[in-house]
Amino acid sequence: MAREGTVGMFERAGWEVREEGDSAEVMGGAGRYEIRPDEKILGHETVFEIRDEELSVKAYARKVPTPERAAELLDRYGVPSGMSDATPGKVPLVPPGAEEDG
Repeated sequence: MAREGTVGMFERAGWEVREEGDSAEVMGGAGRYEIRPDEKILGHETVFEIRDEELSVKAYARKVPTPERAAELLDRYGVPSGMSDATPGKVPLVPPGAEEDG
């Protein structure tokens, strides 16, 4: 996924781009919530890791949610960050129909 496209998607959804540069990963932030692209989870498909830094939970979505929707998705589908990192092949993927704004 092109860096410029990711930045634009984050900004259109209401995220503030927090890190950007030649070697920095593109991340979006909104208060205690963060979002970043991740291609390692599903191979060729880019998914987006959404994370609540305060509660240390995360989930993965196929679409870029608004920060408000990310909070709802994390509340419903998020798992402790350490748990998903320690369990290979078991990622907290948000069901496709749930990604739409509720």
